[in-house]
Amino acid sequence: MNEAIQGKADKEPPQPNTPIHSFQPGVSPEEKVKIEEAAGTVLPNTPLSSDINETKSVASDTKSEKFGGPNIPLERSATAYTTQSLQSTDSTATVGWKESNESFLSSYSGQEWQNVACLVAITLVTYLLAKLGLGLAWCLVVLAFVAKYYINSVKRFRRNARDDISRELALTKLFTDTESTEWLNMFLNKFWLIYEPALSATIVSIADGILAVSTPAFLDSLRLSEFTLGTKAPRVESVKTFSNEDDETVEMEWEVSFTPNDLLDLTKSQLRNKINPKIVLEVRVGKGFVGAGIPILVEDISFNGRMRVKMRLMSSFPHMQSVDLSFIEPPSFDYILKPLGGETFGFDIAHIPGLSAFIREQVHAILGPMLYNPNVFTLNMEQIMSGVDTEAAIGVLRLHIRNARNLKNLEVLGLSDPYVRLHINNRAELGRTSYKQNTLNPVWDETFFILIHDLNETLSLEVFDKEEIKKDRSLGTATFNMACLLDEPEQDHIIAKVIREGGKEHGEVCFDATYCPVVEPTVHEDGTITQIESNQGILKVFVHQAKDLTHKASTKHSPYCVVKLRGKTILTTKVLKRKSSPVWEDAGEVFVNDKSTAVLSFDVLDSRGVAVDPALGKFSIGLNEALKRMEEQNQWFPLRGHYSGKLRVSFVWSPIELSSEIIPAGHLAPPTGVVRLDLIGARNLKNVEKIGKSDPYVVVSVSGRTLTRTEVIGNNLNPEWNETHYIGIRSPREVIYFDVYDFDKVGKDRRLGSASVPAKQIFGEQIGKNRWGPGAPQELRLGLHLEGKERGEIHLKASFNPLIEPVSPSDPVTPEPVEGSEVVAPTQALKKPIDYTQYTTGLLSVTLGHTQGMKRQVETPYADVLLNNNEYNVVHRTKAKKRATNPAFDEQCEVFIQEAQFATISVCVREMNDERTVIARKTIEVPDILERLSKEDPTDGYWYEFDNTDGKILLKFKFSPVEISIDESESWINKGLVNVKIIKAQGLRAADSSGTSDPYVQVKVNDVKIYKTKVIKKTLSPVFNEEFTAQIHDRNTSSLIFHVYDWNQVQSSEQLGYFQINTNKLEPFTWVQDNFELSDGTGTLTLRMMFRPEHVGRMTTDRKQTFHAATRSAIGKGVGGATKVVGGTIGGIGKGVGGLFSKG
Repeated sequence: MNEAIQGKADKEPPQPNTPIHSFQPGVSPEEKVKIEEAAGTVLPNTPLSSDINETKSVASDTKSEKFGGPNIPLERSATAYTTQSLQSTDSTATVGWKESNESFLSSYSGQEWQNVACLVAITLVTYLLAKLGLGLAWCLVVLAFVAKYYINSVKRFRRNARDDISRELALTKLFTDTESTEWLNMFLNKFWLIYEPALSATIVSIADGILAVSTPAFLDSLRLSEFTLGTKAPRVESVKTFSNEDDETVEMEWEVSFTPNDLLDLTKSQLRNKINPKIVLEVRVGKGFVGAGIPILVEDISFNGRMRVKMRLMSSFPHMQSVDLSFIEPPSFDYILKPLGGETFGFDIAHIPGLSAFIREQVHAILGPMLYNPNVFTLNMEQIMSGVDTEAAIGVLRLHIRNARNLKNLEVLGLSDPYVRLHINNRAELGRTSYKQNTLNPVWDETFFILIHDLNETLSLEVFDKEEIKKDRSLGTATFNMACLLDEPEQDHIIAKVIREGGKEHGEVCFDATYCPVVEPTVHEDGTITQIESNQGILKVFVHQAKDLTHKASTKHSPYCVVKLRGKTILTTKVLKRKSSPVWEDAGEVFVNDKSTAVLSFDVLDSRGVAVDPALGKFSIGLNEALKRMEEQNQWFPLRGHYSGKLRVSFVWSPIELSSEIIPAGHLAPPTGVVRLDLIGARNLKNVEKIGKSDPYVVVSVSGRTLTRTEVIGNNLNPEWNETHYIGIRSPREVIYFDVYDFDKVGKDRRLGSASVPAKQIFGEQIGKNRWGPGAPQELRLGLHLEGKERGEIHLKASFNPLIEPVSPSDPVTPEPVEGSEVVAPTQALKKPIDYTQYTTGLLSVTLGHTQGMKRQVETPYADVLLNNNEYNVVHRTKAKKRATNPAFDEQCEVFIQEAQFATISVCVREMNDERTVIARKTIEVPDILERLSKEDPTDGYWYEFDNTDGKILLKFKFSPVEISIDESESWINKGLVNVKIIKAQGLRAADSSGTSDPYVQVKVNDVKIYKTKVIKKTLSPVFNEEFTAQIHDRNTSSLIFHVYDWNQVQSSEQLGYFQINTNKLEPFTWVQDNFELSDGTGTLTLRMMFRPEHVGRMTTDRKQTFHAATRSAIGKGVGGATKVVGGTIGGIGKGVGGLFSKG
């Protein structure tokens, strides 16, 4: 260590201000002192506070005592070794003689090898002398050399050890003891007299504007009429420096005080010219000429505190990156406050018991979160010194709030009405969503643009329950640390837990966050600066001042300015009372999505309190024109409506490049693939029924959007669905939710449990940007959770199938030449459009636009999108509109098409009532859609005429093919309806004694009775001519069985024969009519049948019945009836009465 320090000291050049002393032997000591004093180079008698100087002084005293010379201090003792150089040698201090580490003593053992070498050399030399036969005299010569070497070695060792120990002790004292700062206080005492008037004037100008804004309505004005800090400067009592491992950080502790009324250290001249600190706040009450000013006096201010100062250094100018300030403990302060009576007759309210302590506690409560340990106040010196606007936004956060799940219910009757408020670091509200009525799983689908000033802050999404009368109640807060956006600016489907008071989780919020920073201008080598052209950016508007607002000397206005962008207020300046030429210097920022169409309006108003504020003048200007005037340095704008008034404003435009396209509300991002879900079954579900068991079904959703649902399994806690569903997926961040509900025919369905699977668990390997390979099928058994408890499990399989790029023909097409036009060369040939008809599976996106030509006004219209007329598993349901004749929906959905050649898409415009009355309907075959997409540009969509009424609707389609093998059991043509007509029977066996029979036909599907004809008495060739429709859930395994019976009045019916046919032998959409021979009997049965592929299920619609309709249905005859659809569940009510799921 001593060698490192000595080497650094030897290399350091002498300071230019170091005094040069010359030796003059003929001059007495007194004369030498006078010469040095005249030259100004004599050192002060007071020892410096630096511990390094004390160390050097110890070394000098030791030498002078040894050599008997005068004690003259060394010249470079104060400058040769700085604190930084000492810290760089060793950061570990010692106390007394205790060693700090092994390297301290090892520095003195570096020459032990020389001692060993000396001993070995002595031995070899004496041995050589003896061998040569030399005498004792030669040995004494060798011993003399060894003795001299020993003396020099010991002397050097002691000298180095003494110096290093002195330096170690000084370094320890530097970091443990405080340093005196009298030299700094002496500088402050002289500089304060010059700087204090300018500082006080600056404080008055700043505070006056703040007070003008904060003036209560019952006061006319609030002014800071007098402010001075006095002639006595603040003091720095002591400074302590702390050791740390970071070379770029300096940490100190400063004790500062401001006691201007301490007179003991003032001279007579300073006492005569002394000015005490004084603050006079003038409060003006009343209005106009009847107003009067009341001075509030604050004087005799004193302050004392200890502050931790942490400075971060950097290599470039200004070499100080930031300064962190923090009070180690609450500072002490005192003052005299005279609210009435002024300086002469005022009464100090500190004498009122309890009031002074209350004011002190309020001051600590306000300053604590900003300045008291562990909180710090950071000054970004790099930004301040660079001249950059430190208050300007650095970028924009595009926040898309999707939905929330499982929120807390605070309502006694019904459910909460949640909405979200946005804050950053719990500051003022930045925005809020709309509220959703009566739900704990709201879907907002709303986008906000938030200006960001510091990414090292926290975004808060506080969920509230909307109340009509009382104050809205908080349901909890979800937080998001925006610092992660530096590494990943685009993040979608972020799941943030909602935390309530006490730290308990109760729900979650799903949102997307995209950070778009301000694009800095490009500086070229020649010094020129270019800025990108962007239609989006951040606009900062500065409202500086106005002039000539008053044309009469006796009239005084209280003007303020309101700035609006497209009618939305972005800035309201402070009100400056009784000012004809106000100076506001206020600024506001706003995100502009379209600069070319942005128009700004400025309204200068006169504040009149409770009365309507009249306009003093106004003007409007387009944003592009405003920026052009800034380039011309033209900031004054005449006010329209005022004969002479002018307003000075300026604009700063910061362009932003949005990283991706803004997706409007109600629309979807492009998909990445399709997830196949085989929903097998569930086990041990919760029973929520008082009579019977639950009737479970599964709802599959992503980001609050219901994508599909299973059939209802009646009266079963261990249901088996065995259904296959396909859903589109957009990002590996998405989460697929499985919610199991109990179906209720009339009331609200109750949740039995929920489970979820992250999409990334199903995805394959990533093969490119936003591209993933296929994922292997996974069998999952997920626990169902309800209110924090596990309520059974759900069994399913899941796999991921990516989209495939549509392939267009490689051969170019050369357009046919037209007369009068040039022939297009083959190299300029047009590319053939994509033939979508070659694909049979994929995702079909449907965008519903507006309608035209409808003649009937509907109170609450909405639209349903159906696949294959499946009204139970509705693809998408739009939001209901209010009182519209031609409603505009502007919503997008998508559906998986597994067999395009058989699929149909239907759009139904309905009225929101109990019957969901169909106002208009349009059904389109998917092959027609694909054929049209292959021929025409689908950018603007297509108009489709309604099938049942006047009018048309604008629809836009987009098809994304997916390569998936559809099993025959999953095929759409594997289920549907069989239209059957029982025409007649011939040649039947006579079962009665009369030689005839009373025949009728009973029809079964897989041993389940679905239909029975009427009885034709006393005939062997009955003619029935009856028709019915049978539901077929599995065409490959189902059979239609026709039993012909003889009816008996007393005994049971006697079978005359039967006929069985497998439904897979019925070709779709093909009528089959024949005479079929009866088995186990004689005769034939004439039938006419056709199979029509269509959605069939236990549920035919998702519409709930009203209580009156349900009761009427339960009292009715049950299955069959006027609907003529058998094998289904239309006729029953369900749970306990006839059975919604009854058979037969």
